Amino acid sequence: MDENHKVKVADFGLSRDIYEKEYYSCGNKQTKLPVKWMAPESLERGVYSVQSDVWSYGIVVWEVITRGINPYPGVDNWDILRYLTDGRRLDKPNYCPDELYELMMLCWRWEPSERPTFDSLSHLIPDMVQRLVERSCRKGSISNPETTYVNIGIRKEFSI
Repeated sequence: MDENHKVKVADFGLSRDIYEKEYYSCGNKQTKLPVKWMAPESLERGVYSVQSDVWSYGIVVWEVITRGINPYPGVDNWDILRYLTDGRRLDKPNYCPDELYELMMLCWRWEPSERPTFDSLSHLIPDMVQRLVERSCRKGSISNPETTYVNIGIRKEFSI
């Protein structure tokens, strides 16, 4: 997001080493694509748009909330399109707030025109975070939202 709150999107998938793992594959062995991050219309017809980027963004949000689990665990790259065509989506991660999962599901709507825009997401997300923080403060699970942090399990010998 730039200083004017305009969201900028990069190709999340292609920032990885495409030869490191089988994250990338396509019918043509010469072409490497981030299949598990791609929207159905991209997989099916090679259509790439801002709406297909929104789909990929939803996958990245899922990855973040799961602390980096690869999307669609147990589903082979070659089966992703069939999995999605059958109406299936990534499961709700443990400890994921319902509101956040609902936002992911909006990003994964089959029809690209039914997905949110990045502009609408840039307004939805801060509002959602504020509601979640306020709710946590009321429950007492966060005492001071200004100094809250998450223990991600880094062992002491690896900390600064």
